[in-house]
Amino acid sequence: MKLDREMLYNNTRQVLAAINDGEFPQVYEYLDGITDAQGNIEATPFEIVTTMVECDRPKKLPAFLIDYLTELFEFEIDEGNADAMNDLGCQYYYGGRGFEQSFEKAVRLYKMAADHGNRQAMENLGYCYYYGRDMVPDYEKAFQCFAFGAFNGQLISFYKIGDMYRYGYYVEQNLQEALMIYHRCLAMMTNDDSKYVSGPVHLRLGDMYLNGLGTEKDCEAALFHYNVAEVMLYQMVKNEYMYKKSLRQAIEGQAKAREELAKNIPEDEWIDEQV
Repeated sequence: MKLDREMLYNNTRQVLAAINDGEFPQVYEYLDGITDAQGNIEATPFEIVTTMVECDRPKKLPAFLIDYLTELFEFEIDEGNADAMNDLGCQYYYGGRGFEQSFEKAVRLYKMAADHGNRQAMENLGYCYYYGRDMVPDYEKAFQCFAFGAFNGQLISFYKIGDMYRYGYYVEQNLQEALMIYHRCLAMMTNDDSKYVSGPVHLRLGDMYLNGLGTEKDCEAALFHYNVAEVMLYQMVKNEYMYKKSLRQAIEGQAKAREELAKNIPEDEWIDEQV
């Protein structure tokens, strides 16, 4: 795709003129801030698209804006930008905010990005192989992708390796190994990691302790982990990650843990009166 500076400027100004600044104030402010009346634009196509996809969340973006963003992604892809390949793949994988959901397109772009050395794309491919996105599940390939990510310090890949030991996918089932991996993820987690890792890992630990998987049953520990999972998963759902089911499981897990804990409290020790 041929996209010179003049075309980029003109396309950007057209989008700016068409956007409703009251409905999409962040989009409008950003585009207005990077263009001037002299025909200059103070951002690269990749800088524009990576900023724009985060503006005015979680509103659905109009079709003309999706077309504009796709054009910028495709320009960068033609230039060999592996991050753009992976990022556009993510838009198709999740299918939110006006982008179509297409696992077929996502897998194609992830493979392209991985071939260009993008580490995140390898992890994303692992999910596609694990869950069978536009394909039959392939746990061997999923394990290979997650192992690559785990060795590179990607904690999502690491806890997915834990899942494979938990369920015996490709590897022999080992619940103690799964439990160790989940705890190790928490120990290695940074503040940035916590936004994406804390909720899912605490949910898994809640399940392990509630059901005595790889450890003795411990409903107090389960309740603790489910509580943390709920708080963190609310943030993930708010940002349009595909974790609504996980959030529901965390809430339901708390109820089960509380029910189990209540069985150990004699009825005559409950105090009904306010104190």
